[in-house]
Amino acid sequence: MQTSLRPFLHTSFFLGITLLLLHPRVSEGAKTVPLLIYSDESPREFLGCLNCSEFDTSSLWNEFGSYGSKFSTTSIRNQFSQYGSKFSTLSACNKLASKPPLVVDSDGGYYGRLTRNTTISDTIPDMQPLLHALCQD
Repeated sequence: MQTSLRPFLHTSFFLGITLLLLHPRVSEGAKTVPLLIYSDESPREFLGCLNCSEFDTSSLWNEFGSYGSKFSTTSIRNQFSQYGSKFSTLSACNKLASKPPLVVDSDGGYYGRLTRNTTISDTIPDMQPLLHALCQD
């Protein structure tokens, strides 16, 4: 990752995660519930963990993992994948996506959609700074 982007990505990451942590299902006592990203297609494709450590192999923030690499086909951070493209209907980065990724917890609790499309009713509010970092624009 470019050194100049690191402070911005961490700030955006923590802003987005802080907003999600305010949701009552995410914090259960001292334990933080992992927020999992899945595609909205059949069968659902696992796209990574939103609030896991950057060292976790399933983290969106692990640039060497399958879900955080800008080269992986299962990464939102890959601008050429169907989940990170500005043109795919399944992408978090497409402002017109009709079926962007879903955010759930390990118990199946639903939080909404991870998307730049603000016209979708179940878009997670205030996630645009986080998506700006993920979509690298």
